[in-house]
Amino acid sequence: MAIGVLAYQVVRTGLSLRTAETASARLQTQLTEGDVDGAGQSARELQRSAGTAHRHSDGLLWHAATWLPWLGDDAAAVRDLSAALDQVAVVAPDGIEVLAAVADGRLRTADGAVDLEVVASLQAPLSRLAEASERASATVADVEPAQLVGELSGRAEGFLDRLDALTSGSRGAATAVDVLPGLLGADGARSYLLVVQNNAEIRSTGGLPGSVAVLEAEDGRVSLGFQGAAKDFQGPPGSYADLLPGEREVFGPLLVRDFRDAGFSPDFPRAASLWVRHAEAARDRSFDGVLSLDPVTLAQVLRATGPIEAAGEQLRPDTAVRQLLFEPYARFEDPARQDLFFQAAASGILDALLQARGDQAELVRVLAESTSQRRLQFWTPDGAVQDRLDGFAVAGALPSSEERPEVGFYLDDATEAKIQFFSRHDAEVTSRGCVDGRQLVEARMSVESRVPVAVDELPPYVTGNGSKAPRGDSRMLLRMFAPEGGELTGLEIDGEPTRVSEGRVYDRQVSQRTIQLEPGQRMEVVAQFTGAPGQTGDPRLQWTPSVAWGPTQDVANSRCE
Repeated sequence: MAIGVLAYQVVRTGLSLRTAETASARLQTQLTEGDVDGAGQSARELQRSAGTAHRHSDGLLWHAATWLPWLGDDAAAVRDLSAALDQVAVVAPDGIEVLAAVADGRLRTADGAVDLEVVASLQAPLSRLAEASERASATVADVEPAQLVGELSGRAEGFLDRLDALTSGSRGAATAVDVLPGLLGADGARSYLLVVQNNAEIRSTGGLPGSVAVLEAEDGRVSLGFQGAAKDFQGPPGSYADLLPGEREVFGPLLVRDFRDAGFSPDFPRAASLWVRHAEAARDRSFDGVLSLDPVTLAQVLRATGPIEAAGEQLRPDTAVRQLLFEPYARFEDPARQDLFFQAAASGILDALLQARGDQAELVRVLAESTSQRRLQFWTPDGAVQDRLDGFAVAGALPSSEERPEVGFYLDDATEAKIQFFSRHDAEVTSRGCVDGRQLVEARMSVESRVPVAVDELPPYVTGNGSKAPRGDSRMLLRMFAPEGGELTGLEIDGEPTRVSEGRVYDRQVSQRTIQLEPGQRMEVVAQFTGAPGQTGDPRLQWTPSVAWGPTQDVANSRCE
């Protein structure tokens, strides 16, 4: 009798979980596409199937099955996964409520201002969603997909990945709607520095400041003020901050002396604070923070707003990166005209964004993805607000952890040209296990130059004048950050062991190597790191964004026992 009841529970649980998985996948698509009605139907189906799976896997017989040899771990995992799914499904309507506010355009008023009352109303549903996902994460904390059998292993791993994304996303969104009213001037006018980083001349944070402007915010209304080039925000000669220990040796004195080179530091709060120091001296006024994005993000924004007319051209999402990062340098010999075109085009896209044109759900999706790629970042000298943002991608702080190895590959142009428009790079990280409690981590980066063969047909402003590298070559400095308390133990480039110069900054070992690629050349960099004792969690690698839209971090499963 008991075996029959348990068998029935197993069948009902399995069928319900499959239904829930299908509904969850459909719901995720509908949320992305802004389909409020469809998402509501999928959410209700998810709730029903998740509740059924939880009820049938939560009785005495199922609990007894968790003690059976060979099957106990799998039974316990199914029980915990079902419970976690039910905990999240219960608050699915809160997610629909947030989606409806975005999809219906209620976040913006008719004149394009952000409706701060609507923003504040989203705090409660987002907080409930974040709290439920955190409870669900605690429920499945002991589930180890690698120890489960067959199909269950992959399904469990997929669920845990989606739950992690939901937890971090809902927590970040709840924080954002909590601090956003104040940042948008609910308590008084605010002024920010807007830095558009040019990825064609790469910096660790993204790129050389190509366009810099002032953003004014009050009562949810955001407007674009004075706009210029980096030189317009460069303070008088001199340093605007003291160099921190190790910065001179690793980045050089230009880090604090030149507005254009603050991005040598991969720690966005550090770079942003230096930009503000310069700008306040140059413009003789104070700023409440820095918002930074890149032309790759601006191009994606056009997917939400639609094509726009700016700087005498139609800017489209598939062509805007080239129009912003290459064509001005090919068309205009005068750098001043290049700057003016770049500023006018960027201003046109920003104006469309600020006036809330187009699909608001798509715009939110683009900005969220840009943040995850470290293309959209924000910093404020307000310590209370910055502390709230700490740990989220938008803050852009250099990752550091005592629980897992955090490593980084950061690139800085050494060609003094816009040659990285033709560069592409990607990276991945792997755990090689643990020895004496220290995790062994391998990080790989492939870098490719796609410069056309006819280098002579390209302007020197793009290729360089040949003083730093042969025209058409891309010369960059690669900085490799070891984990906190860890070190680089080996480096190979194209399979050959390579020596590096070493330094230490921000309490991290940093290894540096100049790399140079001829047109069409591809280079493979493989670095071996050893983490600090106790860093047994999943290792993460972060790298500099390029002109290609895509991920800028990778996480590997830890192989430590």
